[in-house]
Amino acid sequence: MTLCVAWKENSNIHFASDSRLTLTKYNEKNDAIKFPVDCAIKVISIPYKLQNVTTKIIDREGEIGMCIAGEAISALFIKETFTEILKFLQYIPDQADLSFDNIAKIIFLVYEKISKEINSFLYKKGISVMFIAGKLDYDEEIKCYKIGTEPSSNNQFMIEALTNDYEFFGSGQVNAEKIFKENYNSVVNRNNLLCVLQEVIDNEDIKEVGGDIQYGRFEDNKFRICGIIKHKDDGTVEYKRGLIDLNSSDYQMRDGNDFFLSFEYLVKEF
Repeated sequence: MTLCVAWKENSNIHFASDSRLTLTKYNEKNDAIKFPVDCAIKVISIPYKLQNVTTKIIDREGEIGMCIAGEAISALFIKETFTEILKFLQYIPDQADLSFDNIAKIIFLVYEKISKEINSFLYKKGISVMFIAGKLDYDEEIKCYKIGTEPSSNNQFMIEALTNDYEFFGSGQVNAEKIFKENYNSVVNRNNLLCVLQEVIDNEDIKEVGGDIQYGRFEDNKFRICGIIKHKDDGTVEYKRGLIDLNSSDYQMRDGNDFFLSFEYLVKEF
C-alpha cells in the first residue's frame, strides 16, 4: 500500500506520495512474510497524443498526472497499459468532445477490466486506487477524478475528486488526517501537506509507508514531476526520485559523450 495526497491550490492540482512497496516472500515452511522496499514510482506523468482522424495529423498532445496506491501487481499493469494506449488516441473533428472527460473514460474502462481480472484470482486483494488529472481544449480548469474499487462488491467506480480541496488515501490516511488537523489547522498548501506526508513516513509504527517523497504538479497542460533535494548529516546532498539518487557518481557525466539526467527539484525543508 502507500500514502498519497492530492490537493487543489490556486486552480492547480498537486499529487504527492511516499515510495514504499510492500512485497511478500515465503520461507521454507511456506509462511508468507511481508517486507518493504522503497523503490515504487507512484506519482507519474503520462503523455497523450490526439490524432485528427481526417488529416492523420497529431495536433494535440500533453500529459496527464496520476497518483496511484494499492496492490503492486494491479497498479503496475494498469500504469503500463495507460502509458501505451494514450499515445494512440484519435478524434473526429467538429464531433468529438475535446475534454479530459473522454480520456478519463478510457482510463476507467482499462482500470475496470484489469481490476476485475486480477481480483478474480486474488480475491479482492488486488485493489488499487488512483487519482488522475488533466486538461484539454474544452476544459476551463484542470479536472481530477478518483478511480477505485469497492472492496465489498468488487465494483469499480470513478468520481469527481477534490471537491474539498484535498484528500489523503492509502495506508496512514487516518494518521495523516489527524496530523493535518491538529498541527496544521487543515490549511491547504504545499508545504503543510508535504510536512504531513513526511511525518507519517517517519513514523516507524506505520510499516506500509516509507521511503522518499514524490511530488508533481501542472504547468499548462503538462504534469511536471519534481525530485527532492535532501541535505544529509554528513554534508552530502542527494537528488532523489524515488529510490534513485540522481546526484550520485553513477549518474554524473564523465565526459562530453555521456547523457546526463535533468530534473526539477524541491529543496527538502519539511
